[in-house]
Amino acid sequence: MKAKKTNPKKRNAPKASRTSRKTQLRAQAYSPSPKPLRQVDNNELSQFFVRYGYVAPNIKITDEVLRRGLVRYQLFHGLPPTGEPDVKYLALIRTPRCGIPEDSGDFAVFEKAKSERKTARYLSMTNAATHAGALPPVRPLKCRWPKSTQTLNCFVDATSSNLNTADIVQACTDAFATWSKAIDQRIVFSEVTSEAAADIVLRWVLNDADGFMAAQDVAHSDFPKRPRCQVVRAYPLPVHFDLGRPWVVRVPPTAGFYDVQTIALHEVGHILGMRHTGETDSIMRETLDPGTQQLALTDNDIDSVRAGYGLPLHFPHQP
Repeated sequence: MKAKKTNPKKRNAPKASRTSRKTQLRAQAYSPSPKPLRQVDNNELSQFFVRYGYVAPNIKITDEVLRRGLVRYQLFHGLPPTGEPDVKYLALIRTPRCGIPEDSGDFAVFEKAKSERKTARYLSMTNAATHAGALPPVRPLKCRWPKSTQTLNCFVDATSSNLNTADIVQACTDAFATWSKAIDQRIVFSEVTSEAAADIVLRWVLNDADGFMAAQDVAHSDFPKRPRCQVVRAYPLPVHFDLGRPWVVRVPPTAGFYDVQTIALHEVGHILGMRHTGETDSIMRETLDPGTQQLALTDNDIDSVRAGYGLPLHFPHQP
């Protein structure tokens, strides 16, 4: 009796191939692939993420790289980490801001979260602690001045602006004094009349030679003169204001104008080692809006800089 011949192709073929194909087509119909992030505005997003520290420089920009950059941006600002582009995110990244980039240390707490669930849990704990009367955790400094540094000499080049010289000097002096008071005069700022004797130089510039003022940047400074800390790597440390923007001093700013003391207060925070934060009420938020005035530090600003300089905290915080 002859053995029945079988077709090897039929024998090896999966039985549910037709059903699987229908399932795949149905899934594709109800789960369309997302629009590639690069199609939203590849050039603008990639330049922003690289410029401000959300994507590492000198790597190939792909959809996945941009998506990760957007997730980091969302997490930093307490937004849902979807990784999907949205018109509101494009509006946020076009907001006038400080020229100092965020860096890996700013995202350390989120990098420990291995999943969106853990991240959501952290944000929930932070919100719960805030509502219970405790502040969020103190923010670590990027670096600090050594104990041997007790005085920083400051030269204010008021002639580089068209504002009143005495008013500019007073506004900048008040900004320095606010931070110095927060750390119990651990470091004091002293005005000098010569740039040669200065540790810090404040001036208005139109074309920033050090390259840390892009089109949307209002001002920039730098971090303490410590190894692997500075980003501008210049000395005296710069505090540069954009001469091309409208400024006011010693009066509440109207719409479209920037307040000298408010912006100086932010930049002096960097001089002491303060990083940017996603806390929207902090003077150290990276966006610098026109028409606003903020002359005081938040409780968390104060305790963060105090913790960085080894001083006791004033307020309760979440562990």
